[in-house]
Amino acid sequence: MRVLLLLLFFGLVARAQPDDCPAIVEAALQSVSTACSATARNQACYGNLRLNATPQDGVTAFTFEQTGDIANVADIHTLQIAALDETLGEWGIALLRLQANFPDTVPGQNITLLAFGDVTLENAVPRAPEISVTATANARVRSAPTSEAGDNVLVVIPSGTSFSATGRTEAGDWLRVRVPEVLGAGLIGWVSTSVLSLGDALETLSVIEPTQAAFSPMQAFYFSSGLGDAPCAAAPDSGVLLQTPQGAGLVDFQVNGVSITLGSTVYLQAANNELRVNLIEGQAYVAAAGETALVPAGTFTSVSLSADGQSPISPPTDPQPYDEAALASLPVSTGTTPLPDAVAITPAVPADTIDRVIAQTFAPFGALSGSYTLVNIERITLSPIVGGGAQCAQFAQVGQTTFLNFTAAGLDQGSFGVLGPNGAGGFGDTPSAHDDPLYRTIPGSPAENAAVTYTVLSLRLIERKETFAYLAADGVSSGACQNIYTYEWLSP
Repeated sequence: MRVLLLLLFFGLVARAQPDDCPAIVEAALQSVSTACSATARNQACYGNLRLNATPQDGVTAFTFEQTGDIANVADIHTLQIAALDETLGEWGIALLRLQANFPDTVPGQNITLLAFGDVTLENAVPRAPEISVTATANARVRSAPTSEAGDNVLVVIPSGTSFSATGRTEAGDWLRVRVPEVLGAGLIGWVSTSVLSLGDALETLSVIEPTQAAFSPMQAFYFSSGLGDAPCAAAPDSGVLLQTPQGAGLVDFQVNGVSITLGSTVYLQAANNELRVNLIEGQAYVAAAGETALVPAGTFTSVSLSADGQSPISPPTDPQPYDEAALASLPVSTGTTPLPDAVAITPAVPADTIDRVIAQTFAPFGALSGSYTLVNIERITLSPIVGGGAQCAQFAQVGQTTFLNFTAAGLDQGSFGVLGPNGAGGFGDTPSAHDDPLYRTIPGSPAENAAVTYTVLSLRLIERKETFAYLAADGVSSGACQNIYTYEWLSP
């Protein structure tokens, strides 16, 4: 009888194991939130079993073996994180707080990297020594190690100022330095050793190619992940979440040789020689093979990778709607996330509206900055038109051109000033402004009123709606014209 009861017991346990998956996920995320709460800038935390870590060459004091262990990111060479194992009740998670290109003066602002499941991370930033140097004269910091180009001076460091050098040219006549924060937060450049006091420490610096990017620890990394390996609906597929602080601006990363600039929360996967970048919220620029994709929230782009997975062999694809249901279990929402900011997963953008969403998302941020030629390809006159008559005919006709300048603040259309985002997917006046013929006096023309709204339809088409009212001497509207123009907008 005891044997029979034991068999029944173990049979019940085995059948119950699939139901343990949500509990494992919940416990693992809680473990990370608790054990890693004190993780500081450029540190990694062992969030939950199981992880395997190897240190960088030359690092001897290194412990990263159990939940809650914290190590300097610069000391880590690789992290091997385990997939969710229902039998052992384990799900590997690592949490990293990274500086990336944030200046030292804002230590509270960090990028959070959360890696979970079957993920391998390799630090692509070598652990380079630094030395302190002192300017013996006013030291010009240049964008390249040459003084022949007179226009490459970034800033001048006053004589007597001490600062850090992070590398040198092979000849040792130039040092790559970090400019003191008071002169240029996060600024990196080159200074001639002829104006520096550096003692005998020069040979300790690594030789750096002038074109080599200056990255902080783990700002560049290689990684691979499982794909479609979630054992239950409560668990996400293996991957990496990256989140920048709200309102902190754009941050640069290099992932498997692909440049990613983001101000957002992104979910990365790398499997079968492909890097996939899913934009959960915010926006990102993904660049590879000489081309850049503008990626809005609710979409993904992918880049084909070399056989070793460490370099791109194709440009990023055009953004496509992501599988919203497949991302539903990502640990980003309130109550489940170890990330600093809980966020909602943006609904997938319909394929036929992606171009419009890209333009509306990125134009205010200067991604489409510059002067554009607008060619009028369609004009629709709306009724009713009150009076006006011949005056209405003076407006732009099909085939006529005009100019528009995208700036970081919005659309600069000359005499009407800069039209910022209107909160309704466009720029300038809100749609309701067109219902009031006396909405806004045209600058320099007190006898006329106008409402002007631009709506970006795609990266090729932009729509302008205008309502003009002509005023009589008594201030009463004597005529109104309302037109909608569709323009092709082309860079000159």
